[in-house]
Amino acid sequence: MFFLRRKPKDARAEFDEFLSGWEKLQDFDPRERRDPTGRLRDFLQTFAASVEAGRTELAEAGRQSTTSSVNYLLDTLCRLPVPPATSARALDDPQSSWEKLESDVGIIAGVVNRFRLRELQAVSLPGREKVDRLRDRAKEMGRWADRGAPESAHVFKELEDAVTELNHALEDYDRSHPEYRDYLRQLAALYELYRAGSDALADVTLPEGFAVIVEALKSPEPERGQLALDVLLRRGWQPGTLEEELDWYCAQAKRPELRSKAVSELAGLVSRTTDPATLVEIIEPRFASEGLTDLQDEGLPDLRAGLIQHLAALGGDRAAERLAAVMESHTESPGLKVTVIRLLARANTPRAVELLVNAMSNLETEVRLAATEALADVRVEVSDPMHEAVLERLVFALRDGEPVVRDAAVQSLRKHPDAVEPLVRTLLEDRNPAARESAARTFCSGLSPDPVSTAGLTRALADEDAAVRYAAAEALAAQGCIPTEPEEKILYLCAKQDWRGARQAGPSAMPHLLSLLKDRDENVRLGVVKLLGSLRARDAAADVGHLLSDTSQEVRQQVAVALAAIGDEQQVGALRAALAKEGFEEVRREIENAVRRLEKT
Repeated sequence: MFFLRRKPKDARAEFDEFLSGWEKLQDFDPRERRDPTGRLRDFLQTFAASVEAGRTELAEAGRQSTTSSVNYLLDTLCRLPVPPATSARALDDPQSSWEKLESDVGIIAGVVNRFRLRELQAVSLPGREKVDRLRDRAKEMGRWADRGAPESAHVFKELEDAVTELNHALEDYDRSHPEYRDYLRQLAALYELYRAGSDALADVTLPEGFAVIVEALKSPEPERGQLALDVLLRRGWQPGTLEEELDWYCAQAKRPELRSKAVSELAGLVSRTTDPATLVEIIEPRFASEGLTDLQDEGLPDLRAGLIQHLAALGGDRAAERLAAVMESHTESPGLKVTVIRLLARANTPRAVELLVNAMSNLETEVRLAATEALADVRVEVSDPMHEAVLERLVFALRDGEPVVRDAAVQSLRKHPDAVEPLVRTLLEDRNPAARESAARTFCSGLSPDPVSTAGLTRALADEDAAVRYAAAEALAAQGCIPTEPEEKILYLCAKQDWRGARQAGPSAMPHLLSLLKDRDENVRLGVVKLLGSLRARDAAADVGHLLSDTSQEVRQQVAVALAAIGDEQQVGALRAALAKEGFEEVRREIENAVRRLEKT
């Protein structure tokens, strides 16, 4: 029956079985068996021999230095625990708590402590049950009960004693079971095994084996890539090709202590690359896959922005295509698009202008803002079809929901003298008051006054929106075109909310002032009420009295003051009716004062 005999395992297979045992030990749940520590003891029975055999196998693989042996070394080391820097000191200190051991010694301490804690739970079960019963009893007596009462004091004292007794029992168990620290010291040999394997990798001599280590830098398995990095750092290796430089510095960028220098080296690699295709097809995709984008929060260079800037400086069709692709993408970051927008503004080609115009429709505010600002600097001939598109889009931006974009559109339009007609149309016809106001503000500087803009701004003095009227008045003043015709002059003064000037206009201002009592702007209504009160305009008393129901507390209060000053006793009834509904004490006080004054007249 010789043919039925099992073939003896070779040394490598036995070592692989040992590593599998270690992996199972890490995943083992001590609650799965009655004597969980027995599983750990079983593993440690042949532990020393297995470690020594493994050391031999790793050393032999290093000596062979072939492709397969180096791959074996890398695979094996990825299965072993990586030794922490402080493990030796913590292991030698008998006073180290298990919490500190887990922190300093690493995974092997965590594995051993799981078994230890399981045993402690079994030993401490009676004491824990006693503590739990006493805690429940204390809760029943009331969390905030008088602890000075005899019964309460007795329960809390008994609970404190039970907790102390439990803690002593746990400490006694630890002192009487030093074997767990012994288990930990034995398992620490795994760290030595890891170091031996790392030494074997560092001693690889054959080019084919060394190439495997270099290739492992870009492994999708993080442990394998960082292991290769450790070995190459020990050997003082330097990359020889662009691809190797990428692998080398991308691997280093994953290490906190090496990240800053690695990113700086990658930025230098970009600046040294003169082939646009290499930048677009090799380097940029690698940055994205490695997550080396948006590094500004770490105080590091923006690698992709630097690459795009360098690509634009190189020029050519490939660079132009990439810039366009960034702007047309729905996934690229707003920050990168802003970088491209600034490059497009400097390029000032027809395609660049087209992309800038399109960018003003972007959903991101910072992109629209950058594009709007950039269009202030592009130069497009009036005969060019894009010229009309630029003006149309800038005028449309006056409707933007973000004030910063509207302000940028105002500044850009001031550099386009032929924007006067579309601006006037917007000022007089647009249904959006923010657009009308922005159009008026555009004429405050930059654009020379002409009959078309002056006429439009003068008509805008009668706009239904106070902010539009004010902006139109400011623009007329800036252009030195303040109206002199009496009716237009009154409109100008009211638009500027120059109530002192309106007062000097005399009775001719009254019709317009009365119409402003219905203005939507609280400050306008307030200013007109004050003015009419100071004028003691008796003919306006009824109109002023209507504002006793105004939505503004301040306006209602000022109406009471104005009616008292006007002195029309016919408004007493309106004042008393308003008093019955008024909820604010300050307003009520002014209404009462007005009633008393009017009743005396």
